[in-house]
Amino acid sequence: MRLLLPAIIAILFASQALALEPTPAEREILNQGLISDGNHLAGGALGTLFGFGIGQAVQGRYLDTGWIFTVGEVGSFGLMVAGASDSTIGCATPYSYYSTCASRVDSKLALGLVAFVVVRIWELIDVWIGPVTHNDKYRRLKKRYGEEANGTGASLTILPSLAGGATLGLQFRF
Repeated sequence: MRLLLPAIIAILFASQALALEPTPAEREILNQGLISDGNHLAGGALGTLFGFGIGQAVQGRYLDTGWIFTVGEVGSFGLMVAGASDSTIGCATPYSYYSTCASRVDSKLALGLVAFVVVRIWELIDVWIGPVTHNDKYRRLKKRYGEEANGTGASLTILPSLAGGATLGLQFRF
């Protein structure tokens, strides 16, 4: 009975100490680090001018969101090209102007155009706002785990002792 209360306290504190470990997604953000102002501006400019996930690649976020824009823009552009080619090749008969073929092609072309515009707007927002959001997450994680942005800090941990009771640990990083 005398050892039960210290054991319960030790388990509670140990579980809190284990909860202070970053998740794999958080560790990935911490490993990537801050996105510099230069990468933010260069990626934003290239993403605005060219698209296709190039800006996110410059910012180091291609595997996070950049690939979505590459696939989305290539796919929607392909849909526009398919719609345009169908209207010039597949329906180019003298009597097809008022046929359902023309309206079907126009809908493919229009759907591709709308998809392309939506993906581009989403990409423009992401290429300019994404680095700010990433850097905010990075700073919050550094603060949560007791580290300053420059890698210094201190943390206090309580761990169970093999002889019973608990051990208080203090760690400094500089």
